[in-house]
Amino acid sequence: MPTSLDRRALEVAAGQRWILTRAEAYAIGYTSEIIAYRLQSGTWQSIREGCYLVAPVKRDPRVYLEAAVHAIEGAIVSHESAAELYEMKYVPRGLAVVSVPPKTTHDFPGVIIRRPKDLAPDHIEEIDGMPVSTVLRTSFDLTGVYSYARVARILDDAIAAKLIDLHPVVKNHVYHPAFEGSFSLKDILKPLVPGLDYEDLEIEEGGAASVKLARLMFVAHLIPAGERDTLRHDLLEYCKRDTWATVKLLERLRELAAAV
Repeated sequence: MPTSLDRRALEVAAGQRWILTRAEAYAIGYTSEIIAYRLQSGTWQSIREGCYLVAPVKRDPRVYLEAAVHAIEGAIVSHESAAELYEMKYVPRGLAVVSVPPKTTHDFPGVIIRRPKDLAPDHIEEIDGMPVSTVLRTSFDLTGVYSYARVARILDDAIAAKLIDLHPVVKNHVYHPAFEGSFSLKDILKPLVPGLDYEDLEIEEGGAASVKLARLMFVAHLIPAGERDTLRHDLLEYCKRDTWATVKLLERLRELAAAV
């Protein structure tokens, strides 16, 4: 039968993934002898010296990860473990990786410990009650472990998974006579977002942008420096307008949906 001490231990550990440190156990009222008995009887499991699993939970990498974050001051979930939480593909699963302040000397059984020197508060967010490196920071950290080509593939897939193509949304749910049968971005902008066009730009349509981009990518060495700089500027302005047009179109679609 659980004692009042055990019930209190479970109350404290419930909000900590069932992890309890020795200091917390002492604060509740356990003695060294009682702790030793709980471990010998199998009621508790030792995750590391002075860190216990006080409920019958399967010991998998997630348990070690959560125990390390709880037991090590300043530890955060990072690298492959953070990537797994963000559901990034092409990253090994089942690893327990944390980052800790650079001057610490902690080790933790079953956990890979990194010691970055430039981890800032805005590189950290909270997921499932645990401090985790942000997507951007995680991506940066992975470049120290894997090749740039592999990380680029990881990021491409992660970005693509969060993108929504507005073309089928408009084509299947929105129509205006001024579209004149076309669902290209520029044709639907005219009636849906009046006043937003490309007429003030040097590059006004996608075909021309593709040709100019190809020149810049493949024959840049044949283009005079001044012309090359102008070409790059014009392409950036075109991309900027395309992005802003998409933002304003999404705002307009949300307005139309709210009015239905």
